Amino acid sequence: MNSNLTNPKYNYLPQMKEYDDLGQDFVLYSMFTHKKNFSGNHINTDNYGFRYSKFNNKSISVETELYSKEKINIIIGGSTVFGVGASKDDKTIASCLSKISNEKWINLGLRAGNSIQEYINLIKIIGKTDNIGKIIVLSGINDVYMNLAFNNDNNNLDDFIFDNSRIQNFMNKNYLSQFSLKRKFVASIISFLKNIEINSIIDLRSISDMLKFNKNRKRKVNSEKISSLDKLFSIFERNFLLYSSLEKGLKTTKVTFFLQPYFNWIKKGSNQKEKEIMDYNTITNESSSLIHKKINRTLYKKITKKLDGLSSKFNLKYHDLNVENLGGKDDFVFADSVHLTDIGNNKTSKIIAKYIYQKESK
Repeated sequence: MNSNLTNPKYNYLPQMKEYDDLGQDFVLYSMFTHKKNFSGNHINTDNYGFRYSKFNNKSISVETELYSKEKINIIIGGSTVFGVGASKDDKTIASCLSKISNEKWINLGLRAGNSIQEYINLIKIIGKTDNIGKIIVLSGINDVYMNLAFNNDNNNLDDFIFDNSRIQNFMNKNYLSQFSLKRKFVASIISFLKNIEINSIIDLRSISDMLKFNKNRKRKVNSEKISSLDKLFSIFERNFLLYSSLEKGLKTTKVTFFLQPYFNWIKKGSNQKEKEIMDYNTITNESSSLIHKKINRTLYKKITKKLDGLSSKFNLKYHDLNVENLGGKDDFVFADSVHLTDIGNNKTSKIIAKYIYQKESK
């Protein structure tokens, strides 16, 4: 990699430095959230790590609306919903929707979150707010990316997450703290030599038991390889079942799934700024670029066909934002292949509003 290369996104989108430096805090159930009570020039979060959005020039969030009797709407998703790329809190999709609709929209976006983490954040506040009008799920890419990036993992049960190793290290550190230094030292050597996790052997009675431990004993493995696409489709099916069940249970709340816009899927030529940013990312992050190459139009067509079928099966409203007009070569819409600029958030919000408010306006 050429060390003299400068990152063009910091020239065109100086706020991106604050996003890149924004830390995370651990929380129950969803594993992590954004830095709590963060106050920056571009980003502000509440006591739970969720980003503030703007409604009538006031900052609103999960924290301000808990146990409120007033009607709220919620948008969940990953970093695109959080607003990575937005210059200010009032330029996120949630804030844009608040301005368009004159209704409160709460931002539950989680950077690097998968769909089950997004859903957990949602159900954590169900019952703590009495009047939820609409729920938008703007998601898809993180699950696609992670299933391609981590498909060599033999775990066919759990959803992949970006910070898995970091979370495991955090949990291991707390678990291992109860054992003596001598036991930790011996177990660490044996775990290294046998290529097994230290947690699997450290609580065994003796060194002999540690040495005899066989990680494959009594293990029945499905010999049939599960493809990344099959895993992905099973996640989508589960999600649509959860969303539709939630809508039925809440009765007066409308839930809509939007497949988020992705640069390689939409029919938009890149302008010079977008091209420079994409080219830089390709050069400086080869492993990520290889995965993004796999997220091509061929895969996109398979995904949208599946989502169309799930929408019918579960009677859940679904719209693909990649077929919409998000601008041309003159429009600086994408901050990178996934995230949106202020212009992109504004355009996306108008399209979303068209679908979720169209019946009410007739």
